Amino acid sequence: MFAESQIKIVGERLLFDALGGRVRLSAETPLGGGDRSTVSRFQILDGPAGAPASVVIKRALATGTESYDPAIAGTGPAWRLFNDWAALQFLNEVAGDAALAPRVLAGDWGTGVLVLEDLRSGIGLHEILLGADPAAAEDALVAYSVTLGRMHARTIGKRGAYRQIRDALGPPAHVAVSTATESSIQAEQLADAFRLTVDTLGVMPATGLDGELAAVATAWAHPGPFLALVHSDPCPDNCLSVHSTVQLLDFEFARFDHALIDGVYGRMHFPSCW
Repeated sequence: MFAESQIKIVGERLLFDALGGRVRLSAETPLGGGDRSTVSRFQILDGPAGAPASVVIKRALATGTESYDPAIAGTGPAWRLFNDWAALQFLNEVAGDAALAPRVLAGDWGTGVLVLEDLRSGIGLHEILLGADPAAAEDALVAYSVTLGRMHARTIGKRGAYRQIRDALGPPAHVAVSTATESSIQAEQLADAFRLTVDTLGVMPATGLDGELAAVATAWAHPGPFLALVHSDPCPDNCLSVHSTVQLLDFEFARFDHALIDGVYGRMHFPSCW
Protein backbone atom coordinates (compact mmCIF):
# COMPACT_ATOMS: atom_id res chain seq x y z
CA MET A 1 0.00 0.00 0.00
CA PHE A 2 1.23 3.50 -0.81
CA ALA A 3 2.29 5.77 2.01
CA GLU A 4 0.74 9.25 2.07
CA SER A 5 3.98 10.77 0.78
CA GLN A 6 3.96 8.46 -2.25
CA ILE A 7 0.35 9.29 -3.10
CA LYS A 8 1.20 12.99 -2.84
CA ILE A 9 4.17 12.56 -5.17
CA VAL A 10 2.05 10.76 -7.77
CA GLY A 11 -0.75 13.31 -7.40
CA GLU A 12 1.59 16.27 -7.79
CA ARG A 13 3.16 14.72 -10.88
CA LEU A 14 -0.21 14.01 -12.48
CA LEU A 15 -1.48 17.51 -11.71
CA PHE A 16 1.70 19.07 -13.12
CA ASP A 17 0.92 17.40 -16.43
CA ALA A 18 -2.82 18.17 -16.26
CA LEU A 19 -2.59 21.80 -15.16
CA GLY A 20 0.64 22.76 -16.90
CA GLY A 21 2.60 23.85 -13.87
CA ARG A 22 4.11 22.84 -10.55
CA VAL A 23 1.61 21.80 -7.87
CA ARG A 24 2.22 21.40 -4.15
CA LEU A 25 -0.30 19.38 -2.17
CA SER A 26 -1.14 19.48 1.53
CA ALA A 27 -1.23 16.55 3.90
CA GLU A 28 -4.12 14.22 3.11
CA THR A 29 -7.53 14.21 4.75
CA PRO A 30 -8.85 10.63 4.50
CA LEU A 31 -12.41 10.36 3.19
CA GLY A 32 -12.81 6.59 3.45
CA GLY A 33 -13.13 4.33 0.44
CA GLY A 34 -13.64 0.92 2.03
CA ASP A 35 -11.69 -2.22 1.23
CA ARG A 36 -11.49 -1.64 -2.55
CA SER A 37 -9.89 1.81 -2.57
CA THR A 38 -8.50 4.68 -0.53
CA VAL A 39 -10.03 8.12 -1.05
CA SER A 40 -8.44 11.30 0.33
CA ARG A 41 -8.75 15.05 -0.08
CA PHE A 42 -5.66 17.17 -0.69
CA GLN A 43 -5.58 20.96 -0.60
CA ILE A 44 -3.59 22.59 -3.41
CA LEU A 45 -1.18 24.83 -1.54
CA ASP A 46 0.56 26.11 -4.63
CA GLY A 47 -0.25 25.73 -8.31
CA PRO A 48 -0.71 27.45 -11.66
CA ALA A 49 -3.48 29.96 -12.32
CA GLY A 50 -6.85 28.29 -12.53
CA ALA A 51 -5.92 25.36 -10.31
CA PRO A 52 -8.75 24.17 -8.03
CA ALA A 53 -8.53 24.74 -4.30
CA SER A 54 -8.48 21.01 -3.60
CA VAL A 55 -8.67 17.61 -5.27
CA VAL A 56 -9.69 14.09 -4.34
CA ILE A 57 -7.22 11.29 -4.99
CA LYS A 58 -8.49 7.73 -5.25
CA ARG A 59 -6.24 4.69 -5.37
CA ALA A 60 -7.28 1.13 -6.12
CA LEU A 61 -6.63 -1.45 -3.41
CA ALA A 62 -6.10 -5.17 -3.78
CA THR A 63 -8.12 -7.38 -1.43
CA GLY A 64 -7.46 -10.93 -0.29
CA THR A 65 -5.33 -12.74 -2.87
CA GLU A 66 -5.70 -9.97 -5.48
CA SER A 67 -2.85 -7.90 -6.83
CA TYR A 68 -2.90 -4.69 -8.83
CA ASP A 69 -1.73 -5.62 -12.32
CA PRO A 70 -3.13 -3.42 -15.11
CA ALA A 71 -2.01 -5.83 -17.83
CA ILE A 72 -3.98 -8.86 -16.60
CA ALA A 73 -7.65 -9.40 -17.40
CA GLY A 74 -10.05 -10.30 -14.62
CA THR A 75 -12.34 -8.71 -12.07
CA GLY A 76 -9.54 -7.40 -9.85
CA PRO A 77 -8.52 -3.95 -8.64
CA ALA A 78 -7.23 -2.75 -12.03
CA TRP A 79 -10.48 -3.80 -13.73
CA ARG A 80 -12.52 -1.90 -11.12
CA LEU A 81 -10.36 1.21 -11.41
CA PHE A 82 -10.53 1.17 -15.22
CA ASN A 83 -14.32 0.83 -15.11
CA ASP A 84 -14.48 3.84 -12.79
CA TRP A 85 -12.02 5.87 -14.87
CA ALA A 86 -13.69 5.08 -18.20
CA ALA A 87 -17.22 5.81 -16.96
CA LEU A 88 -16.23 9.14 -15.41
CA GLN A 89 -14.28 10.23 -18.48
CA PHE A 90 -17.12 9.15 -20.76
CA LEU A 91 -19.71 11.02 -18.69
CA ASN A 92 -17.51 14.11 -18.59
CA GLU A 93 -17.59 14.04 -22.41
CA VAL A 94 -21.28 13.31 -23.04
CA ALA A 95 -23.09 14.89 -20.08
CA GLY A 96 -23.14 18.39 -21.53
CA ASP A 97 -24.45 20.84 -18.93
CA ALA A 98 -25.75 18.05 -16.67
CA ALA A 99 -23.53 17.56 -13.63
CA LEU A 100 -23.72 13.78 -13.20
CA ALA A 101 -20.35 12.88 -11.65
CA PRO A 102 -17.04 14.50 -10.67
CA ARG A 103 -14.57 15.31 -13.44
CA VAL A 104 -11.45 13.22 -13.90
CA LEU A 105 -8.48 15.58 -13.75
CA ALA A 106 -5.77 12.96 -14.26
CA GLY A 107 -5.01 9.28 -13.86
CA ASP A 108 -2.03 6.95 -13.62
CA TRP A 109 -2.44 3.53 -15.22
CA GLY A 110 0.61 1.96 -13.56
CA THR A 111 -0.08 2.87 -9.94
CA GLY A 112 -3.90 2.79 -10.07
CA VAL A 113 -4.43 6.41 -9.06
CA LEU A 114 -7.18 8.81 -10.12
CA VAL A 115 -7.21 12.53 -9.39
CA LEU A 116 -10.79 13.80 -9.28
CA GLU A 117 -12.70 17.03 -8.93
CA ASP A 118 -13.48 17.69 -5.28
CA LEU A 119 -17.22 18.04 -4.70
CA ARG A 120 -16.50 19.33 -1.23
CA SER A 121 -19.89 20.95 -0.74
CA GLY A 122 -21.64 17.62 -1.28
CA ILE A 123 -23.49 15.66 1.38
CA GLY A 124 -23.83 11.89 1.15
CA LEU A 125 -27.31 10.83 0.07
CA HIS A 126 -27.23 8.20 2.82
CA GLU A 127 -26.77 10.96 5.42
CA ILE A 128 -29.89 12.73 4.16
CA LEU A 129 -31.95 9.53 4.09
CA LEU A 130 -30.88 8.64 7.63
CA GLY A 131 -31.55 12.17 8.85
CA ALA A 132 -34.61 13.67 10.53
CA ASP A 133 -35.99 15.72 7.61
CA PRO A 134 -38.41 13.67 5.48
CA ALA A 135 -38.97 16.52 3.00
CA ALA A 136 -35.24 16.81 2.37
CA ALA A 137 -35.03 13.03 1.95
CA GLU A 138 -37.84 13.06 -0.61
CA ASP A 139 -36.27 15.94 -2.56
CA ALA A 140 -32.90 14.17 -2.57
CA LEU A 141 -34.44 10.92 -3.84
CA VAL A 142 -36.18 12.79 -6.66
CA ALA A 143 -32.86 14.45 -7.57
CA TYR A 144 -31.19 11.03 -7.44
CA SER A 145 -33.73 9.62 -9.88
CA VAL A 146 -33.29 12.61 -12.18
CA THR A 147 -29.52 12.04 -12.26
CA LEU A 148 -29.88 8.36 -13.12
CA GLY A 149 -32.40 9.18 -15.83
CA ARG A 150 -30.18 11.87 -17.33
CA MET A 151 -27.18 9.55 -17.30
CA HIS A 152 -29.11 6.89 -19.16
CA ALA A 153 -30.60 9.38 -21.63
CA ARG A 154 -27.22 10.97 -22.41
CA THR A 155 -25.51 7.61 -22.99
CA ILE A 156 -28.10 5.65 -25.01
CA GLY A 157 -26.69 4.93 -28.46
CA LYS A 158 -23.11 5.78 -27.44
CA ARG A 159 -21.76 2.39 -26.46
CA GLY A 160 -19.06 2.58 -29.12
CA ALA A 161 -17.64 5.81 -27.70
CA TYR A 162 -17.58 4.29 -24.22
CA ARG A 163 -15.87 1.11 -25.43
CA GLN A 164 -13.12 3.14 -27.08
CA ILE A 165 -12.30 4.77 -23.75
CA ARG A 166 -12.62 1.57 -21.70
CA ASP A 167 -10.68 -0.68 -24.09
CA ALA A 168 -7.79 1.79 -24.24
CA LEU A 169 -7.28 1.48 -20.48
CA GLY A 170 -6.88 -2.25 -20.08
CA PRO A 171 -8.13 -5.79 -20.62
CA PRO A 172 -11.76 -6.60 -19.83
CA ALA A 173 -12.80 -9.18 -17.27
CA HIS A 174 -12.88 -12.89 -18.07
CA VAL A 175 -16.67 -13.03 -18.32
CA ALA A 176 -19.10 -14.18 -20.96
CA VAL A 177 -20.57 -11.09 -22.57
CA SER A 178 -23.73 -11.18 -24.67
CA THR A 179 -23.87 -9.33 -27.95
CA ALA A 180 -26.46 -6.86 -26.64
CA THR A 181 -25.17 -6.12 -23.13
CA GLU A 182 -21.98 -6.35 -21.10
CA SER A 183 -23.62 -8.08 -18.16
CA SER A 184 -21.85 -10.99 -16.48
CA ILE A 185 -25.28 -12.41 -15.60
CA GLN A 186 -26.91 -14.27 -18.45
CA ALA A 187 -30.66 -14.16 -18.95
CA GLU A 188 -31.13 -17.88 -18.37
CA GLN A 189 -29.51 -17.59 -14.93
CA LEU A 190 -32.27 -15.24 -13.81
CA ALA A 191 -35.03 -17.70 -14.66
CA ASP A 192 -33.16 -20.65 -13.15
CA ALA A 193 -32.49 -18.76 -9.90
CA PHE A 194 -36.14 -17.78 -9.60
CA ARG A 195 -37.33 -21.35 -10.12
CA LEU A 196 -34.84 -22.62 -7.55
CA THR A 197 -36.04 -20.05 -5.02
CA VAL A 198 -39.68 -21.01 -5.57
CA ASP A 199 -38.85 -24.71 -5.16
CA THR A 200 -36.78 -24.08 -2.02
CA LEU A 201 -39.62 -22.14 -0.39
CA GLY A 202 -42.20 -24.74 -1.39
CA VAL A 203 -44.32 -22.15 -3.20
CA MET A 204 -46.67 -23.24 -5.97
CA PRO A 205 -45.97 -20.93 -8.93
CA ALA A 206 -48.86 -19.23 -10.67
CA THR A 207 -49.99 -20.39 -14.08
CA GLY A 208 -48.02 -18.69 -16.82
CA LEU A 209 -44.81 -18.29 -14.80
CA ASP A 210 -42.60 -19.80 -17.48
CA GLY A 211 -43.90 -17.36 -20.07
CA GLU A 212 -43.28 -14.40 -17.77
CA LEU A 213 -39.74 -15.59 -16.98
CA ALA A 214 -39.06 -15.97 -20.68
CA ALA A 215 -40.23 -12.39 -21.25
CA VAL A 216 -37.94 -11.12 -18.46
CA ALA A 217 -34.99 -13.07 -19.86
CA THR A 218 -35.59 -11.66 -23.33
CA ALA A 219 -35.82 -8.09 -22.02
CA TRP A 220 -32.61 -8.58 -20.01
CA ALA A 221 -30.65 -9.97 -22.93
CA HIS A 222 -32.02 -7.53 -25.50
CA PRO A 223 -32.60 -4.12 -23.89
CA GLY A 224 -33.11 -2.42 -27.26
CA PRO A 225 -33.63 1.34 -26.71
CA PHE A 226 -32.85 0.90 -23.00
CA LEU A 227 -29.18 -0.01 -23.59
CA ALA A 228 -27.26 2.64 -21.65
CA LEU A 229 -24.38 3.15 -19.27
CA VAL A 230 -25.45 1.76 -15.90
CA HIS A 231 -23.74 2.42 -12.60
CA SER A 232 -24.94 -0.99 -11.30
CA ASP A 233 -24.23 -0.01 -7.67
CA PRO A 234 -26.02 3.37 -7.28
CA CYS A 235 -26.35 3.13 -3.52
CA PRO A 236 -26.93 6.22 -1.34
CA ASP A 237 -23.34 6.15 -0.07
CA ASN A 238 -22.15 6.30 -3.68
CA CYS A 239 -24.03 9.57 -4.24
CA LEU A 240 -23.45 13.17 -3.19
CA SER A 241 -26.16 15.79 -2.95
CA VAL A 242 -24.62 18.98 -4.39
CA HIS A 243 -26.67 22.18 -4.66
CA SER A 244 -30.05 20.41 -5.10
CA THR A 245 -28.61 17.91 -7.58
CA VAL A 246 -27.18 14.44 -6.96
CA GLN A 247 -23.87 13.31 -8.45
CA LEU A 248 -22.72 9.72 -8.69
CA LEU A 249 -19.44 8.25 -7.40
CA ASP A 250 -17.62 4.91 -7.59
CA PHE A 251 -18.38 3.50 -11.04
CA GLU A 252 -16.26 0.40 -10.37
CA PHE A 253 -18.92 -1.96 -11.75
CA ALA A 254 -20.25 0.31 -14.49
CA ARG A 255 -21.03 -1.15 -17.91
CA PHE A 256 -23.48 -0.84 -20.79
CA ASP A 257 -26.63 -2.75 -19.91
CA HIS A 258 -30.38 -2.36 -19.39
CA ALA A 259 -31.08 1.08 -17.89
CA LEU A 260 -33.72 -0.31 -15.53
CA ILE A 261 -31.00 -2.20 -13.63
CA ASP A 262 -30.30 1.21 -12.09
CA GLY A 263 -33.86 2.42 -12.46
CA VAL A 264 -35.34 0.00 -9.92
CA TYR A 265 -32.79 0.65 -7.18
CA GLY A 266 -34.89 3.05 -5.14
CA ARG A 267 -37.99 0.90 -5.66
CA MET A 268 -36.17 -2.22 -4.42
CA HIS A 269 -34.50 -0.47 -1.47
CA PHE A 270 -30.97 -0.51 -2.93
CA PRO A 271 -30.35 -4.29 -3.10
CA SER A 272 -26.53 -4.18 -3.28
CA CYS A 273 -26.12 -1.78 -0.37
CA TRP A 274 -25.45 -2.08 3.30
